[in-house]
Amino acid sequence: MKIWLCILALLAFAAPARAATAPLVCGGVNDNAAIQAAIDAASSSATYAVGPVRVAGDLSATAKPCAIVGPMPTGDGIDLTGFPRFGNGSRVILADLVFTCRGAGMICLDALASKNVAFEDVTLIGDASDPPMIGLQEGNWAPGTNPAFPIVACCVNSHRGLQIWGSFTFAAANLVGAESTSFDDGSIVANVGAGRGIITGLANLVGGAGYANGTFRNVPLIQGSGWWANADITVSGGAVTSVNVTRQGREFAVGDVLTASGLGPGAGFSVAVASIGQFALVLDGQNHWGVNTGTRSQTIFDGLNAGSWPLDSYATFTEVNLNGGSIRGFGTATPVWLASLLGAEFHRVYIAAQHGQCLTLFDNNATNTPHNVALRLNVECEVWTAPSAEILLSGSNPAPALDGLALEDHASTVATAIFALDPGVAIPPRPSPITALSAPGATLAVHPAGNPALYAGPASAFAGLAALGWRK
Repeated sequence: MKIWLCILALLAFAAPARAATAPLVCGGVNDNAAIQAAIDAASSSATYAVGPVRVAGDLSATAKPCAIVGPMPTGDGIDLTGFPRFGNGSRVILADLVFTCRGAGMICLDALASKNVAFEDVTLIGDASDPPMIGLQEGNWAPGTNPAFPIVACCVNSHRGLQIWGSFTFAAANLVGAESTSFDDGSIVANVGAGRGIITGLANLVGGAGYANGTFRNVPLIQGSGWWANADITVSGGAVTSVNVTRQGREFAVGDVLTASGLGPGAGFSVAVASIGQFALVLDGQNHWGVNTGTRSQTIFDGLNAGSWPLDSYATFTEVNLNGGSIRGFGTATPVWLASLLGAEFHRVYIAAQHGQCLTLFDNNATNTPHNVALRLNVECEVWTAPSAEILLSGSNPAPALDGLALEDHASTVATAIFALDPGVAIPPRPSPITALSAPGATLAVHPAGNPALYAGPASAFAGLAALGWRK
């Protein structure tokens, strides 16, 4: 008996107590205040300083989903940024919660800079009639480079049974500079597309007259429903002759007519948005898409203030792993976008794309970037619209490096190529800037039956892969 009493005493000492909280009961119409109050109570509780706190959903027969309603900023998303502790048992657990989310520009659940957040059986649905911008956001807002924001690493978060589904104008899940984060137990991240998104194509260039000849760099494109799109614009003979998008913006719709100022005294230039896109999962190690360091849900991707983390500068993105589950992009959405990742691993992950490609590997030679190194991609890629590719190589680096890439696909069903080159977003369409590709230590183990070619595009660009000896 004494032995058992000692064991129980040790267990009581070793395991921090969880804060007892009543289930979060929602009305299903606009529950922003109730949800935020529960989150704030957890982050300010004395228990959080020494152990885990839990915010759990209502499992009764009459339970309703918790409605997050926008648009920003009048209807803020839910702020999960108040959990900076790691170690000493401190963590927050969100469990058995169902959210719906709607409103232009919304970040539904914003966990930027929080650490050790556990999502257990959390469901988030983006409303197709009024889609939010981002479903779930995690990562760094200041990766240790600014003393005013002494956050060095983030986020050590876990996701078990997470399901994000519906329409999002940027991404269902967006991770920026994250570390040691995992998605397990059948997590599903899906974006079915939306009527707004980033610019992926332009059309109907009207050159105008009277402009100053030359090339103008990173000129803001104005008008339309969206914001924060930039382009390199070339003027010849007083008229605009080409528009090469350098920043793809947010919230644009097909048919938006764009123009620009600062090109000289001319008039009449315009160009139309021909196509848009979104993503299911974004893993951004270099702040390419721009994070703003505001408070609460003001940490939106407005692109106007990069805060203490300059755009396109690598800070950290290591060992973010997906085990099982699926990532799905439908309509105009691409399943996965990756940039400046080190050591990420997908293990038996199903990736479905309605068009295009399953994964986009982006490399624009960002400051301090390791490029995309030691990626282990054990996936099943399914794209059912030709032309299609398993991996699209994108970005302005003319010689991207894929050191240590390991690609294994047991049932590849892509129609065109394992690797393809992004032609860019421009008028007139520019050829891909990729002229060479190196992949020392890379291995390809793709399902042998009916595979497409290894690459699509100029053979010279793929010289670094030729040594692998893999062919159709």
